[in-house]
Amino acid sequence: MTSNFTSTLIGNIYSKIIKKSICSCLILYFILSLQVTSAFSQVPRRNPAPYENNNTAWVYPPWKHSWIVVAGQSHLSLLTLGKAKFINPQGLDAVKLIANDDPKREADDDELTVYGVNNGENSIIYNKSMTSIGLYGYDETGIEALNDPWDLAATPGGLVFISDSGNRRIVKLRNIKGKLKYSGSFGQNENKLVLPRGIDVTDKGWVIIADAGNGSVARYDTLGNFIDAVDGFDRPVGLAAVDRSEKNSLPRDEYFIVVDSGGTRINKMKFDGSVINRIDVSEATGISNVYIGHVDIEHYHCIIATDSINHCIHKFDPKLNYLGRWGREGDGRASFRSPTGIAIWRHFGQTFISDSHGAQYLWLGTDIVEEPVLETFKDGSGLILEINLTSDSKIEMLIKDENKKVLKNCKRICKSGSNKIRWNWHKFRRIDEKFNLLNRSKSRDSNLPPGKYSLVLKIRARYSSTEKFEKVLETEFEVISGDK
Repeated sequence: MTSNFTSTLIGNIYSKIIKKSICSCLILYFILSLQVTSAFSQVPRRNPAPYENNNTAWVYPPWKHSWIVVAGQSHLSLLTLGKAKFINPQGLDAVKLIANDDPKREADDDELTVYGVNNGENSIIYNKSMTSIGLYGYDETGIEALNDPWDLAATPGGLVFISDSGNRRIVKLRNIKGKLKYSGSFGQNENKLVLPRGIDVTDKGWVIIADAGNGSVARYDTLGNFIDAVDGFDRPVGLAAVDRSEKNSLPRDEYFIVVDSGGTRINKMKFDGSVINRIDVSEATGISNVYIGHVDIEHYHCIIATDSINHCIHKFDPKLNYLGRWGREGDGRASFRSPTGIAIWRHFGQTFISDSHGAQYLWLGTDIVEEPVLETFKDGSGLILEINLTSDSKIEMLIKDENKKVLKNCKRICKSGSNKIRWNWHKFRRIDEKFNLLNRSKSRDSNLPPGKYSLVLKIRARYSSTEKFEKVLETEFEVISGDK
């Protein structure tokens, strides 16, 4: 029989044990004061808005991890002594610097350096260390000064590449002991850049640039040597890229994402210029008027895009199928004012978003795209569940009787997008051994007797939020004696 879910949605922060180290991290030009800990216990959370409970594609970290998750001008003024103002913030990037990493200590793996373009002040704002803010562009003159910077990309080794659009070049900086130093520029001589916008740097050392003036995506090495270019784009703007050396993406792949046609079309391309997929954002989302200025790629190759017209972020699966939007117009939690820059630390799903009023710090969560569909076998020997998810997720399924006693349970790993799970308790042990999945079942060899039962789904994202957040859905079904 088929049962539609009447869902009970519960978004909550999970209680865990606090580990020793709590490190304060002032994040970039978001100016987020981060106190990092890998777990926590019985931490109170501010009452979330109803939107946050109903849409958990992203979630906020608990305050024990981050004191400030929504930062504005007051935070920036305080930490820069009034020197910097948020004026048209644009591109972001987040990186774990080798210089700040202790290989023997896992607790510091989420302590990031986050750089942000403050376009209106021709500057870069970043966290110099865990306790101080750095600025570039406020005191620099001559060739070191920026003019209409749009986006940037950083490497773990300390290099920072900036699309300096007004000067038609890429500026190369080097982070030396927390201080950004000018290290040259390229793109002004052979194979000249006209209007460089989106930029990314891959683990192989490819610097990829969307040139809105040339209608192309150019590839350089980190020394500034031109490699090649893919032509045929219409005013390309936002850009993100990965290569097969990227250790924080699964599976290993090699492509770039570029937004063109006035911020309305997303292209997934191979570096040889062939098209993997291409979508019109308005058609995919059902929203008539959109502007995508910046994009990024998460660990499992979903694509995230900021939409400054609709004050939200959009998420697409690796095939560019639409998974939904997050955010609304306004101030405070789960709200944006014309979001622009986006940076995702792929390893943990830490997400940074800038908008006209400041910036926010989020964790990738998970949610259902549409109501799951449950079909149960009449003889009580199994079920089929169809579920559409916004993120790669861990799902635990519990079958309870009318007294809420758990009779059977199972754990599965599902991908973003559409999933069809067939759970037959008679065959479950063999499947578990063959595929080594995160599966477990009680009473594998017995059918459920006729009666009424409930199926509880517990869904967690496969990121930092996995131990601290879950979404719970529940529906009732009935077993009727007879054939399947």
